[in-house]
Amino acid sequence: MPQFMRGVFVAASAGFLISFFMSSFTRDAFADAQKCDALHEAPLLTLRPVIVFGMSVNFESGVLKSFPIGSCEEDLTNWLNESGFKPVVRSTADAMFFGEPDEIARYLERSKNGSLINRRDLERWAPIGWSYFSVAWNSDEAGRLTEIYADSKQLHFDLP
Repeated sequence: MPQFMRGVFVAASAGFLISFFMSSFTRDAFADAQKCDALHEAPLLTLRPVIVFGMSVNFESGVLKSFPIGSCEEDLTNWLNESGFKPVVRSTADAMFFGEPDEIARYLERSKNGSLINRRDLERWAPIGWSYFSVAWNSDEAGRLTEIYADSKQLHFDLP
């Protein structure tokens, strides 16, 4: 009996060591990342920014609240498509026009290190001139947003 127990112990130990050794091999870092499922993860009560007559009251803050870091990229791109934003471009600038210090700093940093960001733009006529909207983002391999920016500008007509 003791000989039999010793054999079971040796076999169990060997199995543990083999499984431990095999699990120590490097794997794809995103193999365990949960893929985004925009259909099931989209927040139901989030009000997306609304653009009416080329104007939006809460565009920048509304985009950031509707699509926070970690949310599904597919949800964002579906909304951009429905809203009429132009096809995605890869750019060092995360806004169509920039004049804010943080936008300029991000642009200079991306230009310096050669990185790009996805960006879509929309322009609309408004009773007071033209409005321009930009949304820029990057995501990981699982389809989750890792950074997102939104910007809007209104260019007013000069009336005589």
